[in-house]
Amino acid sequence: MAKAKTAKAVKAAKVPETVYISEADQYLFAQGTHYDIYKKLGAHQSVEDGKKGMSFAVWAPHAASVSVIGTFNSWNETANQMEKLGPGGIYKTFIPDVGLGELYKFLIITPDGRKLYKADPFANQGRYVRELLLLRQILPILNGRTASGLKKEARRIRKKRRLQFMSVTSVPG
Repeated sequence: MAKAKTAKAVKAAKVPETVYISEADQYLFAQGTHYDIYKKLGAHQSVEDGKKGMSFAVWAPHAASVSVIGTFNSWNETANQMEKLGPGGIYKTFIPDVGLGELYKFLIITPDGRKLYKADPFANQGRYVRELLLLRQILPILNGRTASGLKKEARRIRKKRRLQFMSVTSVPG
């Protein structure tokens, strides 16, 4: 006798759909009346041309160009350029074989050439990597330090390094 599938098994077997940002989506977003834009912007599991991966989209109206950088491309700033969709400033790209849990940021190049590394405002989960950075910087200076000296050094480094990376996660519903 076959067992009935559990809700978890059915949910896990769900195949991601293609994330498509239409002209209507862009129009409603520009008007400020797109109430489901969170389903389009940010990072979402997607299938394009039969390949599973992640669809990334961000609103950067004054950008000269936008890229996605992350653990999946070794933080390569030129590997995953995004395409501008229409005049509204939405950029989108699909990256195959990227799964949940990858760290990423958007790299926005301004018209005057500055590089801005931005966290995803539509991300479902943020991950702080301060602890890793602290550990990397503190380990070489541990020799001969007191606990209070180490705490002061950790506070100094923490103030200097306020980095937050966004993590790709699934969206319920």
